[in-house]
Amino acid sequence: MKQLLFLHGALGCAKHWQSICEQLRTEFDVFCPDFPGHGRKPSGPYENTLTGLSNFVQHYASENGLRNYTLIGYSLGGYVALNLALRQSSGLDKVITLATKMQWDPAIAETEILKLNVENLQGIADKLSSEHGSNWSELIPQTHEILRSIGSAPLTLQQMSEIRIPVSMLRGERDKLVSAGETEDFAAAIPEGRFLSIPAQGHLLERMDTAELLQAIRFSL
Repeated sequence: MKQLLFLHGALGCAKHWQSICEQLRTEFDVFCPDFPGHGRKPSGPYENTLTGLSNFVQHYASENGLRNYTLIGYSLGGYVALNLALRQSSGLDKVITLATKMQWDPAIAETEILKLNVENLQGIADKLSSEHGSNWSELIPQTHEILRSIGSAPLTLQQMSEIRIPVSMLRGERDKLVSAGETEDFAAAIPEGRFLSIPAQGHLLERMDTAELLQAIRFSL
């Protein structure tokens, strides 16, 4: 049975993929971990950097015996997936990204970091507490570190040309955080890359139409 490994986004958790994973479990061997420090998972030994998250996923895949698997990553999870494709991570044979921002530099990272503070997130504090525990605010500085690591050494179009596995880059038609142009440009730079627009969908995974998203994922597998 083909193996699928789902990765969530920043300040997210495995639960955000739950409805999709449930519908795919009858056809695929599905794995959906929480990143360190997310979803009540201990931070562990991994650094709060793109490298640290990539190391975690590699270790998780090895521990769970994943071979010839597809990585499906939302937002930050998609960025990690592309980094692993660039690493030519053992057993990884396909990547699907969803709503993954590709334009990064130090200034862009700092702009995004300014939006992520306790005050701005108070409107969803109860939700974050239910997903990550009462100490959810500790995730904020961890996320800042991850974004700074990406901003200081972002993935480049040149690096995408070195990826040797199929990659599908999905973007919601109404995504206001991730532009169609950046997604198309990076998909075009990958030898076996392709871009897919999902009609009438925005950026947030939890608000996407499950049927539309499932159709796009199945098409990309």
